[in-house]
Amino acid sequence: MPWCCSCRWPRTGHVTSTREPGSRAHGPLSVWLTITAGADSKAVASRHAPPEVEVAERVLEQSAQDQRAWFQQNAETLTRCDIQRVL
Repeated sequence: MPWCCSCRWPRTGHVTSTREPGSRAHGPLSVWLTITAGADSKAVASRHAPPEVEVAERVLEQSAQDQRAWFQQNAETLTRCDIQRVL
């Protein structure tokens, strides 16, 4: 079974653990990705928790370059447990 970085957690089911830093980045990333892919923002907001939507909306107000940097930093937290999310 593959292990996660230095914490030695099994990678299976790793992202969904609330003890992992990346678990809190999943919702805002999902909202941001869905809206940037062209989905209706109101429809997306109705399917996610308000704090997740608020983070994504703040990011969407930033420049494309800043949004991309935010995405890359937070996406990395989904597969690693040794870095913190940037929300």
